[in-house]
Amino acid sequence: MPGTVRYNLDPFSLKSDEELWEALEKAQLLPRIKAAEGGLDGTVEEGGSNFSVGELQLLCLARALLCRQEIGGLLLLDEATSALDAETDQIIQTVIRKDFKCTTITIAHRIQTLLDYDKVLVLHEGQVAEYDDPQKLLKQTNSRFRSLAKDGGVAV
Repeated sequence: MPGTVRYNLDPFSLKSDEELWEALEKAQLLPRIKAAEGGLDGTVEEGGSNFSVGELQLLCLARALLCRQEIGGLLLLDEATSALDAETDQIIQTVIRKDFKCTTITIAHRIQTLLDYDKVLVLHEGQVAEYDDPQKLLKQTNSRFRSLAKDGGVAV
């Protein structure tokens, strides 16, 4: 959304600068924003065209960090890392596991994103095909999840 970095992180001006910088640090964007002209008051152009796709995802992650509850709640991610390189994907996954103490529902085609989740629900033609611990599904020779993992280059 066009505006400033500050507005994109905290549109209702509820957070202190310190909280904004802390969220940017956790999202690995602190150096990028500090180096940019204007810092927190720097411009985010229409469509985020002055940021890479990965940086925009990290900006969204920083916003989510600012909105999260200490414990509880729900984090819903819909292909949040599908267009990202492996390094940025890893940053996001690490922050989610470390800083979000809530129920996380992730829609993902990148199987490695799901390997350490508690449960995986596999859909096939709009129906539930499997629901179990991903490690258990990987061990089942006739598992759709195992097949998807293998096709995705995940060692099984």
